[in-house]
Amino acid sequence: MNLQTSTPVCFLLDADNTFALQLHVTEECNLRCKHCYSEDWNKHISFDKFKDIIAQLQEILEMSKLRGIVYLTGGEPMQWPYIYKSIKYLVKHRIKPRLLTNGTLIDDKTALKLREHGLTLAQVSLDGMQNTHDNIRGKGQFERAIRGINALLSAGIEVTIMVTVMQENFDEIDQLADLADDLKVHRINFGRFIPIGNKMGLNELTAQQTRELYEFLHEKEISVDIVHKDPFDAIIKKENEEHNCNSYGGCSAGQFLLDLLTNGDVLACRRLPVAVDNIANNKLLDIWLFNPLLKKIRKRTSISECNDCDLILQCGGGCRGMAFVINNDMFTKDPQCFSEGQKIRNFIKLM
Repeated sequence: MNLQTSTPVCFLLDADNTFALQLHVTEECNLRCKHCYSEDWNKHISFDKFKDIIAQLQEILEMSKLRGIVYLTGGEPMQWPYIYKSIKYLVKHRIKPRLLTNGTLIDDKTALKLREHGLTLAQVSLDGMQNTHDNIRGKGQFERAIRGINALLSAGIEVTIMVTVMQENFDEIDQLADLADDLKVHRINFGRFIPIGNKMGLNELTAQQTRELYEFLHEKEISVDIVHKDPFDAIIKKENEEHNCNSYGGCSAGQFLLDLLTNGDVLACRRLPVAVDNIANNKLLDIWLFNPLLKKIRKRTSISECNDCDLILQCGGGCRGMAFVINNDMFTKDPQCFSEGQKIRNFIKLM
């Protein structure tokens, strides 16, 4: 793998890959979570705008020969007037719809309607056991989210539980994994909290806690699939496999996905709060292929601190969003890095 390449990784890996668009269809939401990215809860896109965006996505898919996924998100997408219509539209155009929801507005009736319109997978957020989750999202929201999960499962929709891991729920990750097992969902995903948006007294993990998190995820044995997508997860995989393991990982920003806000701003990732362009200025295809900032983000040599690290292929310097928010520079090392690779290389140089 050429570390200096600005070509999206999905073109380079020998696999049946997808391209995903995380599409914010509305900023309206029934909750005001402490860690929310949003600052304006009054916007949503029209259905005509939605169709135009999907047409632009199709240009990417036709050119790249990749399979398409659209993550319908917000805000709370269940408050968007066109949620059912959009799911049916995506299925008609052979693009997989995925719903990212807090789950609290879903009951048996709405879940069945979602399934009837073609939804097969939803992601529901749980940020801790009951007291912790309700402290972050509001009193009674844990029970409502569990109700939504059960309704989705009963309707035949696959469910992924999404946990945003922070200091405030770090001690509950084992319980949450067991809860996912008990609920018989299909998978659980643990993502690191990045302190952007409201944040309201919440705190990110330390580097040591980050290591402990991903060590736990590799050791935990449950029937539910545990999603392994974080850049640092690949470090643990490398450490657990043979010395010549060539596992490839890294930040997915601008590689397999783009994020599109209701105002048309295009982001490499929602957790990297920097607009690279706006669809009012350029089409999605041109942005993805030619945007200079996206090209720089894709180059692993852009992170000079990590160029001498033995694990640069595995983690790619970590999460660009975390680096930007904590270091105020997306082209610096992820501050939650726990790798010893760079220290080992520097020690050898001194010998």
